Parts: sequence; structure tokens; C-alpha cells
Amino acid sequence: MKSRLFSFIAFILFSVNAQAQVLCDASFNVVQNPNGSYTFTCIGNNQPGTVYNWNFGNNIYGTGNPVTVNYNNVGTYQVCLNVSSAGCTDTSCATITVGGNIPCSANFSANVTGTTALLTNLSYAANTPTYAWYEGGNLFSTSVNTSYSNVPGTYNIILVVNDAIANCTDSFTQQVVLTNAPTCQAGFNSVVNGNTATFTNTSSGANPLTYTWLANGNVFSNLANPSYTDVPGTYSIVLVVYDAVTSCVDSAYSTVTFLSSPCQAGFYIYPDSNGPAHTYLGVNTSAGPIATYTWAWGDGTFSNGMYPSHTYASAGNYQICLYVAGSPNTNCVDTFCMNATINKTATMYSINFMSPLGVNSTEKEPWSIYPNPSTGLVTIKGLNGEEARLDIYTISGQKVSSVKVKDKAQLNVSSLPSNLYLFKIHLSNGSVENIRFLKQ
Repeated sequence: MKSRLFSFIAFILFSVNAQAQVLCDASFNVVQNPNGSYTFTCIGNNQPGTVYNWNFGNNIYGTGNPVTVNYNNVGTYQVCLNVSSAGCTDTSCATITVGGNIPCSANFSANVTGTTALLTNLSYAANTPTYAWYEGGNLFSTSVNTSYSNVPGTYNIILVVNDAIANCTDSFTQQVVLTNAPTCQAGFNSVVNGNTATFTNTSSGANPLTYTWLANGNVFSNLANPSYTDVPGTYSIVLVVYDAVTSCVDSAYSTVTFLSSPCQAGFYIYPDSNGPAHTYLGVNTSAGPIATYTWAWGDGTFSNGMYPSHTYASAGNYQICLYVAGSPNTNCVDTFCMNATINKTATMYSINFMSPLGVNSTEKEPWSIYPNPSTGLVTIKGLNGEEARLDIYTISGQKVSSVKVKDKAQLNVSSLPSNLYLFKIHLSNGSVENIRFLKQ
């Protein structure tokens, strides 16, 4: 309850949370400002990201915390606050009587943890006032802000404000409930790797606990130590613990941020029309600050390195996956998989991987093409002034073009789809030379 020396001061209803931390609490207080406006402040112990919706009783609505409102008319108004956070909603209402400016006004909030209440002074005075805090008629503090501790029970705390210059005295009474310390406490640590966060539960309690994990208000696990994967972005993570024996509820909050990976895994394979029979050519197109490459061949075996080779024991369909990772703290993690059908009529089933930056064949060619890879113009050199015919094939053996070329001739390959090609040069002496070319 509240008693005042001025009839126009409000009677305000407060809700004080004396239990373990909950997800949302709509308790609020109100202070009249010297200019006659009123400032409303939610004092509930809410998580970051809580939504505040106010109804000020005069067909005016607002959001946020705190908020300041001007009433144009003297009268009595019912003010209500609704809060929502992580799937929890709560509502508190208070009746205020709006009058003229006041020389002083007593007010405070109470935040209770176990057997101690932290008392925050929210009073107003036109001049420098004195403060007196009482419980049961006994003065226990004259500080601006203070605390009150006692055995579990219900106590009426009274704050008296005195502004001697303005000859104003006002008091405010609030009931607080002290309890034994909470029997459960929520807590956790997190480690982010790429777009996955792994959580280590550090909660404690006198009895077995149940766990509820939420990401941006949505439940994603009831395990003790879960993980969470999502697209790049920042996510609010809340852990709620519950002790069914003592009905203790507590929550812990943190954020995790998933960044776009600076690494990209990639590769492709083709039958190698220029190699031994029944072999396949693979090109590693991965990019970024990659430190490790792990290949899963789909037959239960694995390899490491940028350009491995692998021979299958039998033909068939295999899912080949490449896992790349960077140095610690680079957030470089990515995976690429593809399904491959290895020739079922072959007697040898091999894949040889190569770099896209070194696609020239290992044979000694008297000519070369550069840049390789390229997106547009390339230059042919090494023909020693003679004219030759250049045939361009896909890596699977389909002919796509044939042109006459000379030494240092330029060829525009921009119309070719991005892929790996085999360039065959037919020299005047009848010989044929091959170079693999990567069109980006």
C-alpha cells in the first residue's frame, strides 16, 4: 500500500517477483516529472529482446521501456503493461490520478533474491531531500538506495521522503516477500563453429532438472548439452531449467552469431577421355583460407589433401563428400557432396584429382595456352610460326569447336559454358597434342 500527504498522487499496484528468475515480468513503476509528465518504467527482470506494449488509459498506446506520457486532462487512468519474451507473456496494471505539479513524491522498486531485497529509490523532490527507510516501524537506513535482509517472510517496506525547503513530506509503502535462496540456477557456455553452436550446460540444482532450450523464442531441444545449426545471423538463446521437487524455475540468456563462411568446398569429376581406360578426372574448385581437406569416398574410406586419388574396389553409385576447414577462429567450415556413378563395365575404377590452376596435362607439349583457367581471351603460343587446327572437346569426349590457329593467336572462349575442356592441337607433321583447359 501507499500513503501520501497529497490527494492527487496515485495508488499504484506493483508485482514483485520473489522467486527464481522467470522469463518475463510486467511489474512497473511511475514517476511524475517536474513538467507534469509521467515516466513509466518496467522493473521486471526480463531478458534482452523483450517486447513492451503499454496502454495508458487515455486512448494512447506505446512500446518500449521506459516511456514518458503527457496527460492533457486531470483524472484517474488505468495503465496496463503487457510484456512478451521467449514464449512467455505477463501483464500488470496500475491506477494513477493525474493532478498538478508536486514538490516531492516517494517511490522505489524492490528486486528480491532469496532473503535479500535490493531497494532502488525512484523518488522525486524539487530540492535535495532526506530519506528514511522503515520496516515494522524500525528505521534501518537513511541512504538513497539500500537493501533489506531478513529471514523468509512478508515485510512492509516504507520509504519517507522529506523536502524541507518545499515543506513537503511523502511516503511510499511496498510489500516484499523474502524466501529461501533459489534451489536451481541456469547457466551455459557456447562454442560456435561455422553455422553450428555447441552448448555446455553449467546449470545446478538440489534436485534433477529438466531443460528447455529456445532460439529466438522457438524451442529446439530438451537435451542437457545440445547443438543448434542455422543460417548466418544472430540468435537469442535461452535455457530454462525446472526443478519439479521445489517448483524452482530459472533461465539463462546469451546470443550466438553465425557468420557466412569465408570458405567454399567444391569439386567435380568426369570420365577422363585422355587418360587410361575407366579412369575419372576430378577438379578441386574449393576456395578460401582452407587448412584441411577431408574426402569421404562413399565406400567407407577417407583421404586427406587437396588433390588425392582413389581407386574403388567395384563399380557402383557413390556419394563423394569433401569437408574443408580453416585455422582456428577463422569460421572457415564448409561441405560439398555429389553422387557419382562409377562405370559398371570397367575393370579399374580410379579418380585422380587435380588443381584448377594447373590443368595442363603432364605430357610435354610444344605449345601452351594462357591464362589457364580463363573467362575470356586466351593466347596460344609455341607453334613456331606454323598453322595448326585446334579442336575443343568436353572432358566426356564431345566435340564443341574446331578453329585454325597460329602462334600467339588469341581465342575468345567466353561463349563456352564453365567447365573442363580438352584442347587438341593437330600439327602440320601429323602429331596431336593435348592440353586440359578450365573455362571459369
